[in-house]
Amino acid sequence: MAPRLRRPEVNATINICSRTLAGELSPEIQVAHHPSFQLTHPKSQETIPAWAAELQLDILVGFGINPKYYAVRIHDLTPSNQPCPKEQELKTLKDVGLDHIASGPYEVHFLLKEGVKAPTVEALREWQQRWADVNEDPTPLPTKNMFILCNSGNHFASLAVDSLTTPPEGDAERNFRHGLGLTPALETIKHNLGRALKMNLAGRDVHFHLNGEDCDAQRDISELTSTTLMSTNIVKLHVQVLPSALPTGPGTLTLGSGGNNSQDGSTDEGRLMQRGWQIAAQAD
Repeated sequence: MAPRLRRPEVNATINICSRTLAGELSPEIQVAHHPSFQLTHPKSQETIPAWAAELQLDILVGFGINPKYYAVRIHDLTPSNQPCPKEQELKTLKDVGLDHIASGPYEVHFLLKEGVKAPTVEALREWQQRWADVNEDPTPLPTKNMFILCNSGNHFASLAVDSLTTPPEGDAERNFRHGLGLTPALETIKHNLGRALKMNLAGRDVHFHLNGEDCDAQRDISELTSTTLMSTNIVKLHVQVLPSALPTGPGTLTLGSGGNNSQDGSTDEGRLMQRGWQIAAQAD
């Protein structure tokens, strides 16, 4: 089995490319509110697309640029009187090496995403203000985390863990049984989680681990409510059919017990980006 790759630590100064500051300024350069930004990210075992997407999101938000519209390219910091080097995708930072730190400094270019209409300066500033309001609002909001099926791309949801422990509003029967203490906590968690993921988890064994953890670190989904989650944590799920739920008797097939149920799927770290979706949900 091939060794699991790791992404290097990133602690780099990111500057807006000096050549984009000359002449007529594009809308995103006009609203960018930092002359430079310090990009930090610990070593990671995330997939390259998910890892690079998180770096991109951090850069865009750090400069106050709406991630809905723009992608990022970087190159080494270069004197302004020299030609602009070839721009690189953020995933090239993986080549720095695990034992080194991607420290830069780098210069950044903001590229309008394909198929997206260029926003106005006013629209970008409105987003900045909404994002600032979200950050300054002292009212605590329920922390949501991204839930995905590990190693697939078919099911994902952004959920507050606390919402998994009580039946959904409007489900009178489940609320009644829950109020009488007749519904096991695990059943409620699996029902709510399956409802959000649009899949039936009844009769299935559900385990989880967090992004940055190996699949070997799985624990039962019932332990989720006692696990301390950061806002950047992604909950990666493994779902298997319980032996008691398998069909038996003549003419039935015996299913293997090892590995993940690849039919259920997850997303490559959600593509995205828990933090990106939190930004979209809270500020856009």
